[in-house]
Amino acid sequence: MSALPPPIGRAIGIDVSASRQAGRLTWIAVIAASPTGPALASIAPAADLLGGAIAPETVFPALAEWIAGQDQAVVGVDSPFGLPRRLVAEGDWLAFLRGFPIRYADPDAFREACRKTAGGRELRRACDREARTPFAAYNLRLYRQTWWVIAGLLRPLIMADRARAAPMQQVDRGLPILIEACPASSLKRMDAYRSYKGVDHSRRDARQGIVQVLANEGLRIPAPLTHLIVADPGGDGLDAVIAAWAAWRTAHADGSFNPRSDADRLEARVYF
Repeated sequence: MSALPPPIGRAIGIDVSASRQAGRLTWIAVIAASPTGPALASIAPAADLLGGAIAPETVFPALAEWIAGQDQAVVGVDSPFGLPRRLVAEGDWLAFLRGFPIRYADPDAFREACRKTAGGRELRRACDREARTPFAAYNLRLYRQTWWVIAGLLRPLIMADRARAAPMQQVDRGLPILIEACPASSLKRMDAYRSYKGVDHSRRDARQGIVQVLANEGLRIPAPLTHLIVADPGGDGLDAVIAAWAAWRTAHADGSFNPRSDADRLEARVYF
């Protein structure tokens, strides 16, 4: 299966929220090629790009439509794309995706069903163990986000063939490529994992330090955008930038979109 990276262009990072304030707490970062290398081109809350959408019911359809228009971009989404094999009744990821909102009518039904099947335990995917992700896909802090991304973002895009999800699908140079990102995993890879969410000076300094780590890896971040990222106490903007950087690195690594195992094909993979 051919899975060449797309031409040098843009990488997008999306730090997702599924709260009632999803449009304000979901941030989108765009990295673009420049004569001096990759540079952060923009960063903003989703509401600013999606016509003021706030609630998940309006944010995710608008976000799916926006992504569909991002030709030849690699999009890193900070949310699980799959479940552990034991929790997947279908034989492949596309069948799992197709039946997801039928099997799980809403986020609460999703969490309850996963916990029941897992005997109350929080099972991890192979890629969670590899990437050292903080939470299982149906953890109390993550399950709403997981449900909305799979049911409200991935499913409409993939079923309509308006995007491809790697490594579960063969990529297409003419369509956006969706990958699962995890900022915490990227920070661990960069040896920069620290507490950076909060209003006190130490957390602000931590955000500034992480921006410098990204710069050391080759990402140019203009001063005004650095100020915006560092000033955001929630760290959502920074998470979006880290997800975009994971997408950029993936797009420029030969073979990154190829599945490495049956686990990749069914459970998805975290790119970090």
